[in-house]
Amino acid sequence: MNRGNRSQKCGTYGRQGAVTRRTRLSLICMSACALLIPAVLTQNANAYPPRQPMTLTTDQRLLQAKTGQALFIVRNTCPAAARVLVNGLGYKAINTSRGYGSFTFSPTKPGRYKVTVKSCKEEVSDLIYAPGVAGVPQKHVVPRKLTLYAKYVPPGTLVTFLLGGKRLPAVPPVAASATGTASVNLPSRTLKLGKNSVTFLVGTSIKISGQILGILPL
Repeated sequence: MNRGNRSQKCGTYGRQGAVTRRTRLSLICMSACALLIPAVLTQNANAYPPRQPMTLTTDQRLLQAKTGQALFIVRNTCPAAARVLVNGLGYKAINTSRGYGSFTFSPTKPGRYKVTVKSCKEEVSDLIYAPGVAGVPQKHVVPRKLTLYAKYVPPGTLVTFLLGGKRLPAVPPVAASATGTASVNLPSRTLKLGKNSVTFLVGTSIKISGQILGILPL
């Protein structure tokens, strides 16, 4: 009887030891997994970082109509083709398979142009100004006042009137309004009889030239 009891106890202790070893192994595996999973997630996050917001930059925003050209660079795009729109109309498609791309834009006439790039569900825009002048007559009666309008000018940009290539003290530079318009007022007898070469200097580089014939009243 004593020998049987001892055998039964040994069997019980053996089973309990096996269970204990399995429990220890399970705890070790769980601990190892708990340490390994965050490391794997961190490694994957570093290998595939979240994409930054898409950006659009240009080398210049003030252009001469018909001859000027702006270079645009778009970054952080989806790895696919991106669409370019100008004032809401399709302009071209560009290759952005590497997450970036570039394109040029040249205004064919004076205007304010909103250039937009769309990639996946994102879009970014920038503005291009190509100034023009309205209200320039072919003839003007010299003794009368005259108002001329520069349009599509970046707000706050100075517009300077030149007569024969020279500035006039009586016609100071005018800053463009928030709507991109600058009103240039010429006092009476600013123009001379005959041909007058007039120039509008927008900022420091854009020149818009014309000619007005000064005449006497009938």
